[in-house]
Amino acid sequence: MTTAIATFDYATEPVTATACPVCGRDNPSRPTTDRYGFAIGLSGCVSCGLRYLNPRMSADQYMRFYQMAYRPLVDAYCATDTTGPRAVAAATKRASVLAVRWQTWLRQPVKTLLDVGGGAGTVARVLSNALRCPAVTVLDPNAEDVAQAEAVGCRGIVGAVETLPPPTESYDLITCLQTADHWLDPIAALTWMRQACAPGGHLWIDILDVPACATVYPRACLWKIDHPLYWSTGTLLLALRRTGWRPVGWVYLTTRDGQAVRYRPGFWCEGV
Repeated sequence: MTTAIATFDYATEPVTATACPVCGRDNPSRPTTDRYGFAIGLSGCVSCGLRYLNPRMSADQYMRFYQMAYRPLVDAYCATDTTGPRAVAAATKRASVLAVRWQTWLRQPVKTLLDVGGGAGTVARVLSNALRCPAVTVLDPNAEDVAQAEAVGCRGIVGAVETLPPPTESYDLITCLQTADHWLDPIAALTWMRQACAPGGHLWIDILDVPACATVYPRACLWKIDHPLYWSTGTLLLALRRTGWRPVGWVYLTTRDGQAVRYRPGFWCEGV
């Protein structure tokens, strides 16, 4: 048993078969092993092309997983502190570069911002300063991370976006940076954000385009229990259309030296 597997006993967790989270089609599941060494099932939708974990844990199980096991598991696998200074510096640089691009697309000031899956608020703080946004909210399933975000001036919400009650507030900008592959119900997540988007507001969402990544790293194991979804650009665009979003701008994320990562597309969206 590896150190990573020892931090979380996935084999003892009950799992349930699921249909495609984007189009609803039932698909066969094939057994495989994820990057941590866990035995998992994986489906590829024959209708829309989405790959996803099947069977998988429930929403409540994933909430417990993110509260207790996610960070130790990832840190053990990567043999580093994934929230340490180096990771914070990379996230800060990435957010700063994106904020510059977003300013060329913005048509009105950003007075309220929601960072979905925003962790401890590192990215939210950078965006708040760059966009001169006075009110920033961080949504994340990890209560400790949300408490850290609140400690530096963000408003915090503990939870998963796809299981929240209908929104009672609206936001000029909603951001999902490296978050969409953690969702269980992407249609519910995108629908909630569409309802929470203020008139004239925008959504930023980026993904790991798994088919594109596989062409660059053909031997890499891209499957992992903390990513129930495996997007392509086409499957994300389908989900956006189904939930009332229209991409009006896009860029590739970049490396530290400014090189475009062509399997990391991001989309600037407005409501239809």
